[in-house]
Amino acid sequence: PLPSPLANNDVRVQGDDGAFGYNAGLLFRLQPQTRLALTYRSEIRFKLDGELDSNLTPTVDNRVRARLTTPAQASFAVAHQLNDRTELLGDLTWTGWSSVNRLNVIDQGSGTLLNSLSYRFRDTWRVGLGMNYQLDGAWKLRFGAAWDQTPVRSAADRTMTLPDANRSWLAVGARYALDKDNSIDIGYAHVFFADANTERAVTSAAGTTVQTVRGSFDTRADLLSVQWNRRFR
Repeated sequence: PLPSPLANNDVRVQGDDGAFGYNAGLLFRLQPQTRLALTYRSEIRFKLDGELDSNLTPTVDNRVRARLTTPAQASFAVAHQLNDRTELLGDLTWTGWSSVNRLNVIDQGSGTLLNSLSYRFRDTWRVGLGMNYQLDGAWKLRFGAAWDQTPVRSAADRTMTLPDANRSWLAVGARYALDKDNSIDIGYAHVFFADANTERAVTSAAGTTVQTVRGSFDTRADLLSVQWNRRFR
């Protein structure tokens, strides 16, 4: 949904597109116990086509278009086998969120700007540390922590649909080997979000401020995953 200067006006936009990007990576073995990895994921540029629906004109569907560029990402990671049981892990990741600046919704027929949503995202960094511990022949235990920077610059840029803030992660997991070719992974992570406020100006398509939304967010997240792995020979 997009903001509207009119009371009780529900404006919804949906669109779709397909696009291509690429991933590249390098893996170096510095020592028998130490590996270094560099990875890069490209931007992907979407030209979205879809419809804008409003309850003010329920019988009219505007054919609209918008452009969205998802961010590039680059990572540096290292793994070091401390001993027969313990492996230490670390990574540093940069994400080019500044590619997401403003989403303009344009009428396909007339070229008129119907609505605009400002994000003004900034590029971000993420740092993570982890450890794998081989408990026995079947069980491998995993532990990790990370700090993840938000792309939201300030309270004035924080939207109600994306109340993001700096995040800290704590994660635990395990792998159980069923046999030589099959294993099961299970993981749990809790995400702690920093306190976040919003002082967001809602504007019309012409750029005029019609109201300012003020509030605070208390956000947290829990992630649970289960995965079965099969190796084919």
